[in-house]
Amino acid sequence: MQKVFIGDKFGIDSLWEELLAGRIQELEMPLEAVVINTPNKIIDIARLKPGDTIIINHKYDDDIVVRCGNTNLFKGQIGKVEDKVAINVTETIIGD
Repeated sequence: MQKVFIGDKFGIDSLWEELLAGRIQELEMPLEAVVINTPNKIIDIARLKPGDTIIINHKYDDDIVVRCGNTNLFKGQIGKVEDKVAINVTETIIGD
């Protein structure tokens, strides 16, 4: 037995397709810019306090990875636009 869902018809339902496409384009997606992903001892992290400095092994001109959850999306160069941190996308890596 075949189940019928809203928008399902025999043929094309352009109104449903437009509604769905519009809703998908409005979805918000959390992005993370990963400068470096390296294991640290939990005791060292627990001791961090405001004003502490975390030293990382990342060269200024190395690309960073932009991801959503566990999915890498882009690589890019970190920079600044006015008073905001920015990323200039240099490579698309969706699905790596």
